[in-house]
Amino acid sequence: MVKVRVQKIICNNSSVSRRKAEDLIREGRVFVNGEVAVLGSVADPLVDEVRVDKDVVRVVKKVYLLMNKPAGLVTSVFDPNERTIMSVLPDKFKDLNVYPVGRLDKDTTGLLILTNDGDFANYVMHPSNNIKKTYDGVCLGNLSKNDIVALRTGIKLDEGIAKCDIKIIPSVEQTVFEIVLETGWNRQIRRMFDALNHEVVSLRRIKIGGLSLDILGNNVVKEFSKEELEKRLNNKKKKKKKKKNEIIRCLFF
Repeated sequence: MVKVRVQKIICNNSSVSRRKAEDLIREGRVFVNGEVAVLGSVADPLVDEVRVDKDVVRVVKKVYLLMNKPAGLVTSVFDPNERTIMSVLPDKFKDLNVYPVGRLDKDTTGLLILTNDGDFANYVMHPSNNIKKTYDGVCLGNLSKNDIVALRTGIKLDEGIAKCDIKIIPSVEQTVFEIVLETGWNRQIRRMFDALNHEVVSLRRIKIGGLSLDILGNNVVKEFSKEELEKRLNNKKKKKKKKKNEIIRCLFF
């Protein structure tokens, strides 16, 4: 196998992020075959021994999971005070260092990706890849036209200006909505609605890019191949090319 950077080996075979792995190297806590690693050190993960402190980094099978997250669970690998998403993960995946890609707040349900592939996780989360997230939900009261304009044009939050695409179905005492976000700030949708004095009482993520919650069926957790998830994430309809004679007709008629 081709040698790769040590920080990549660490983040691809543990729940440690690339940045945290680099910090560990800077702190002198990472060793390759007994020698202290430095930033830029490379190793063969199948041949060389990579350690963080006294713990050997073991190469594990790459897994790609989708979860229909239930309400009441914290999106974390470990929390000393709360029940986490790991409590509904099948036992066969629990020792493979999987972790959530992004997060949903405790009361939000729906689609969540879990993996132990750091490169794949970084791809999904990096803003430059523009992988949008779609939610449906319910808020109390009817949104006014001004509220809808504010949601679409931007509401000031601590992180910056938050915008969204929104479709609504108003009813007597509440509003059913569907929202598409490009950003994923903590409790972003709930805070946007709070700013307009509307409480979100139900929220579910139904899509990540072209990945839909529907493909889980009745499963809480289901394993997929990396290729299938990548294909669905980037599912874009190709525009039909017009034939030359069709273009001529458009020009003259």
